[in-house]
Amino acid sequence: MSDTFIRGFNLAIARSKKKNQQRHHVTSIKPRQAKATEQVTADFNESAYRTMIISKMINLIISRKEIIK
Repeated sequence: MSDTFIRGFNLAIARSKKKNQQRHHVTSIKPRQAKATEQVTADFNESAYRTMIISKMINLIISRKEIIK
């Protein structure tokens, strides 16, 4: 695999992890009272997400090659 593809793939994984961490963020309203800012989705499938990212990146590479020709 090319370095650009691997770098983009790693960035996509890092962004998904960052978004998951932000979902767990808690906002303090009053002392000793806090509410979650967003519900966490328990049905997150990382392998399906990775597969989707890979297919989108491959399609993007193919479309760019067609534009260059």
